[in-house]
Amino acid sequence: AGGKKITEQTAAECLQSVSESQYFDLVDSILKSDIAQAMRSIDLMLGDGREVGDVLEGLVDHLRNLLIISSCRSTSGLLVLSEDEKKKYVSQIGRFPEGTKGVQVIAEMIDLLANVRKAIFLNMNPQTMLESFVIKTIIFQAALKRAEA
Repeated sequence: AGGKKITEQTAAECLQSVSESQYFDLVDSILKSDIAQAMRSIDLMLGDGREVGDVLEGLVDHLRNLLIISSCRSTSGLLVLSEDEKKKYVSQIGRFPEGTKGVQVIAEMIDLLANVRKAIFLNMNPQTMLESFVIKTIIFQAALKRAEA
């Protein structure tokens, strides 16, 4: 690091990994139904030659953390997060629909990402498949909201 303090951002840049804050930003964009911002988030995540598979894996991990925190009374032994990290997830969970509907949205997002992985394996355009995930998730959320009304 050339004598400088090594931060999470510095490490992520060196390892060409996506920072956790970028996953929070992408999920927030989806929850706000902001397709344009979600697409920009994907472009940033795929910058510097990152593999779509690595981004997908990180996104699935992020969604798993959300799923466990939102559906389990105790996360002891299930997650390795600091209290500050856990607070960020709890805050994001507060932006999902309440109760089981929020858990349903997260589970659907994970299912959609599984389909993205399958499509990529079949040599479909990886970035397009990830962008399609964003749009399908937003449509799913809108359908849930209409069903509530």
